[in-house]
Order: sequence, then structure tokens, then C-alpha cells
Amino acid sequence: MIIEIPNACFMIPYERNDFFVGRKKFLKQIFDRFNDSMPRPYQYRIALFGMGGVGKTQTALEYIYINRAIYNKIYWITTINQTSLLSRYQKIAKRRGSKKFPI
Repeated sequence: MIIEIPNACFMIPYERNDFFVGRKKFLKQIFDRFNDSMPRPYQYRIALFGMGGVGKTQTALEYIYINRAIYNKIYWITTINQTSLLSRYQKIAKRRGSKKFPI
């Protein structure tokens, strides 16, 4: 059974890439890290890094779309600079109907 996340709680600016292939083992590692029961600092934050064009964005998108049903909120936040970061938080707050940034 797939549970649909309300539109206000799912803000991803990109569609799923139907041509994405591979990286199943890596996607499983990300899933396992997010769902590890052992408490660790920054447990629910993962950074994908590498040279441009290696597939970081596509990998993150695939993870989001294949695991969408197990999360109740998913937001994509661009951190190119402080302005883009704050702008995205404002868009989330507006969509959620709040004047404050969502926590």
C-alpha cells in the first residue's frame, strides 16, 4: 500500500528520472543509514558530494521517489547560497500555511 504524502509536505522541484539505472547497493546503504537505530550525531543528514555530472542529484531523486511512502515529509532545499536556502525555507513555510520556518 502506497501512502500519498500531502502536497504541502512533498516539495521536490524535479520529476523522477525514468532512465535512472544502477546504484541499487548505494541506495540501500543510504536507506540503511537513515534507518539505523543506533543514535549518532547528524544521523538524519547525508551529504552526497563529488565532481559535477557524476549523478548526485539523480541518485538523491531516485532515493526520494523509491522511498516516498515511508516518509511523511520530504523537502528539497537548495544551498547554493544563503539567499537560496532562506528562500526555500520561506516557500516551505508558505506551502505549509505558516509564517514561521518549519522545523
